[in-house]
Amino acid sequence: MYLFEDKQLDDKRFWEGFDQITERLVLGSRVPALAPEWWKLELAERAERLLMQVRECHQPDRFDEAILESIAFEALLICETLPTDLQKTVAQRVMELRALVKQKGSDYNAGGISILEYWILGSASIFHEIHKRALRLLSLARSKRVPSFEDMPESGLDISAFCLFLLAYQQGGFRPIP
Repeated sequence: MYLFEDKQLDDKRFWEGFDQITERLVLGSRVPALAPEWWKLELAERAERLLMQVRECHQPDRFDEAILESIAFEALLICETLPTDLQKTVAQRVMELRALVKQKGSDYNAGGISILEYWILGSASIFHEIHKRALRLLSLARSKRVPSFEDMPESGLDISAFCLFLLAYQQGGFRPIP
């Protein structure tokens, strides 16, 4: 049984919102410029900063969209050195993000399962995923060892994807499962 009104329509609306927000990230229209100091930070310092922002974006009754976009952007570039062409680097990383979302989606959203069904607590469920991955990123950065599973760049992509999911969810007006 599907818990939302119209699974196909809701999924279509969600993915359209995700695509629009992702495109906005590529175009940089609402993406904050990273300060020159950010590029000099060690990976652990970047990960600590990211976790701090994740915790800061959680407001009592909402999630701060500007901070979410900043988190998505920084997580996207978490392992990068200062590129000569930031726009090109962002576009490449977003292309990787889209590919990862599509690959994972083919497993998670097969068999008629809507992406919206994964987030039983609505925005809080998505935020939980962001927080978990920010902690994982910090753990990886501090340990400085090669992980057995998702590495730091992929973990950064995961954080970015979940930030974009949360933005699409909020902007689409979706609500938790009753």
